[in-house]
Amino acid sequence: MGLGEAAFSVAGLGEVGDATPPRPSSKPSSATRPNILSNSSAPIPHSLDGVSGPCLTPPSPLLIAWRMTAAAPFTPDRHLLSVNIGQPSTVQIGARPHVSGIDKRPLPGRVRVTGVGLDGDRVVDTRHHGGPDQAVYVYTREDYAHWEAELGRPLPPGLFGENLLVGGLESATMRVGDRLEIGQGASSEGGGVLLEVTAPRIPCATLAAHLGDPAFIRRFVAAGRPGFYTRVLRGGQLGVGDRVRVTSAPKDAPTIAQLFALWYDAAPDPETLQRYLEFPLAVRVRARVQGQLAERREGSTL
Repeated sequence: MGLGEAAFSVAGLGEVGDATPPRPSSKPSSATRPNILSNSSAPIPHSLDGVSGPCLTPPSPLLIAWRMTAAAPFTPDRHLLSVNIGQPSTVQIGARPHVSGIDKRPLPGRVRVTGVGLDGDRVVDTRHHGGPDQAVYVYTREDYAHWEAELGRPLPPGLFGENLLVGGLESATMRVGDRLEIGQGASSEGGGVLLEVTAPRIPCATLAAHLGDPAFIRRFVAAGRPGFYTRVLRGGQLGVGDRVRVTSAPKDAPTIAQLFALWYDAAPDPETLQRYLEFPLAVRVRARVQGQLAERREGSTL
């Protein structure tokens, strides 16, 4: 299935053309998800490094960038398809149990959003996740379409640990500084929850363990569909069915695709790094880019 094809269904949400997705139960399910991707019991390399580096050797940055820039254009039909929160649960990473908030489940009704995220959502690994600059993680219907086609089965919302599942966007083509207004007033006059794009999601062993596939980090990186983190510029309430209005950042702002590829680039261009620092990056990504820039400048003087 191509990136622009719309024939896809996230499990529990109905077909794309459905006007009103069925609502989930009144609280997140406590049932354990099955192993979605494989039955392999092979150990997964242990790493909690969800932001500061890759867990496995990824494909080349050029391959990542090529796959991500092949995204379909935005469509006008942008809606919130699922709102998901997580509570601490245990995932097995190799021989060690690890407590994580990655297992997120849909909530019905209106959910309050504040500067630190969604009410009821727990972030366990606060060193690498959460905080004002990574308060809300967004994945898209188009990203799910890719994974459903690749895996050959429907996938439940929240599977990738996203807080919000949005239809009508390609995550890789979003730019740092793009703003998403969701809910009341999102059609024109303003007043809904306002989010600002800050960073790509960097996969680690926790994601692979959650999905039950030791090779999933490689697959996630190669697919070039990282989703994106946002900061909350204006809080409020949102819910399934809300319209999503996007206000674009400047055209020279880095895309999520470019930042994702940069993460795995062993020799990034110093001028590019310096230019990216002009935009509202998440604090962890900013520190990473500043570190890369310092290393490149130091290397050029040796």
